[in-house]
Amino acid sequence: MAGNGDRRELSTSEGVAASRDARAVRRAKDQPNRATRRLIQRNRLDISVAKGGDKKVGLRRVAQWPSVRGTIASLAASAGIGTAAGAISFSQPASAQGTFPGYTASYYIDNLTALHSAGCLDADAQVSGDRNVILDFGTQVPNYSSSTDKWGTLSPDGPELPDNSNNPYIASVESATTTFILGWLSCKPNLQGWIGVGTNDSVASNVNATSGHVWGEMIKGLHGRFASTPITVRGADDIEFAGPGSHWPATFAQISDWIGGSNPAYSGASSGSTSGYQGGAGAIGYFDYGSANGCEHTCSGGYTWPDVYNLASGYYDAIAMPQDYYPGMASDWLSVENHASYNSYKNTYSAVTIPFSTVMTENGTEYTPQVGWSDFTTTVHQYSLAATNIAPMT
Repeated sequence: MAGNGDRRELSTSEGVAASRDARAVRRAKDQPNRATRRLIQRNRLDISVAKGGDKKVGLRRVAQWPSVRGTIASLAASAGIGTAAGAISFSQPASAQGTFPGYTASYYIDNLTALHSAGCLDADAQVSGDRNVILDFGTQVPNYSSSTDKWGTLSPDGPELPDNSNNPYIASVESATTTFILGWLSCKPNLQGWIGVGTNDSVASNVNATSGHVWGEMIKGLHGRFASTPITVRGADDIEFAGPGSHWPATFAQISDWIGGSNPAYSGASSGSTSGYQGGAGAIGYFDYGSANGCEHTCSGGYTWPDVYNLASGYYDAIAMPQDYYPGMASDWLSVENHASYNSYKNTYSAVTIPFSTVMTENGTEYTPQVGWSDFTTTVHQYSLAATNIAPMT
C-alpha cells in the first residue's frame, strides 16, 4: 500500500496471492527482519494424542513451550465475557499483580483434518480457569463457483485449504469450528471457553457490509448451537492497517462497513446495526485481535487514535485482544487509550480505559507468551489479563 493519498485496493486475485506473505511483511517498516526470524524459529513439534479422531496434531514450536510434552496450553485463569447485549463483564484471574497466568493456544487454520484432536488437547490441558481461543481462517474471498454459498476464506498461513477449489466455503468454516468445539466438549464437557472465529482485512475489496453480514450470520448459528454448553462463540477480526508496502490495505471506512454497514452501533446501544456483521450476528459481539500499527506517534494507513479505539472497544460489544509480538506494540495501544476521544470543538484528545481481555503473542515472533504478557500489562497498567499464543495448525 502506498502513502495515504496513493492507496489502491488489491483485486481479489492479487489479494489471494498476497495473503500468504501478508503476515511476514505487514510490519516490515518497524521490523525488517521479522520474516527471517520467523522462518528460523518455525520448527515443527508433533504432539501425539490419545483422544479424538486424529492421530496427531502438528504445531510449530513456540520458544519456551511448557516442558510437559503434549500440553499445548497452560492457563491459570482467563477473562470471562458475558454475551448479553450491554452486559460484558470480566473476571479477575487468580494471580497476583504482575504474575503471569499462563496462556491458551490459538490457531491459524491451515487444514480441516486435525480440529477434533486439537479441540480435545486444548480442553484437556491441565489448566484452571476459563480461556479464550482464536481460530483464524484467513481473509474472506468470494466463491464464484457456487450460487448459494458465495463467500469463503483463504488459508491464512501456508497451503490453501483443500476444499471447494482450494477455498473453504463459509459452511466449511462453520463445520470446522463445530468439530473443534465438539472435540473440546468430548474431553472436558464442563470447561468454559470463548471461541473467536476469525478473519482479517487483508483484501480491501472484500471488506464490506455484505461479507460482514455473512460472517455474522455464521457466528449467530454457531453461538445458538452451543448456547446450552459452557462454550461461547464470538466473531473475531485481525484488524490491522500497516504503512507503505503493506498487504493490509482496508480503510477505517471499509472495516466499519464490515462491522455495521454505514452506521455501526456503539457501546451502550440497546442493539447493533441491521447491516454488516452486527446485522448478521445480532447481540453477539466480536474480538479485535489486531494491532495498533504506529499509533504510539501517528497511526499507520490514515487511521486516527479514535478510529482504532472504536474498532477495538468503542463499537457495540467489541472486545480488544491486542497483539504484542515486538517491542513498541504495547506502547501503540497505550497511546490509543490516551487519545481515544477527540473533541473537534476544542481540538483536544482525552483518555479512556480500554477493557483489554487477552494479550496475544504469535509463534515465531520476538516475544514469548510470558514476555509479551508482561510487556503489555506493565505498559498499560492492567494486570488482570489473560494470554494466548497463536500458531499454525498443520
